[in-house]
Amino acid sequence: ALGASDAKQDDWVDGYFSVVATEVVGPWLGGWLIFASGISNIGLFQAELSSDAFRLMGMAERGYLPKIFAERSKHGTPTYGLLLGTVVVVCMTITDLESLIEMLNFNYSLSLVVEYCAFLKLRVSHDHLERPYRIPLGTLGCFILFIPSLVGILFVIFLASYKTLLCSL
Repeated sequence: ALGASDAKQDDWVDGYFSVVATEVVGPWLGGWLIFASGISNIGLFQAELSSDAFRLMGMAERGYLPKIFAERSKHGTPTYGLLLGTVVVVCMTITDLESLIEMLNFNYSLSLVVEYCAFLKLRVSHDHLERPYRIPLGTLGCFILFIPSLVGILFVIFLASYKTLLCSL
């Protein structure tokens, strides 16, 4: 599409691909492109919501979450997991994009800290386990390897606003 249009680089913003399709081929292609991208976004949202609901159901079946999330509808879908996901998404729609990005980075940082702690704990407590590969460092070497990443993680965590702290914890 770039070679078929006389548009400058600065013209290419969100949604401009459908403008080019309309200019080059006609309004029917621009309309179909918008319709197809909307359907694609709905499909991606449903797939993410469903996978999250089934993940909640699996954790509830193993006893990590309340049993209510393990209940299924007559069609086999995790109703309460889907409902919780929908409520979370609806609550997130009232916040601005910067706050959502901050919450995402904060939660990702917390999950990395948990992963690093789990790695080090398993490295110490189950050092003898057979595994397909092994990091060729000792426990102290692994900890030193994590230090630059931990500094960045702590930086992100300490910069979080009160809103992020309340919504994420």
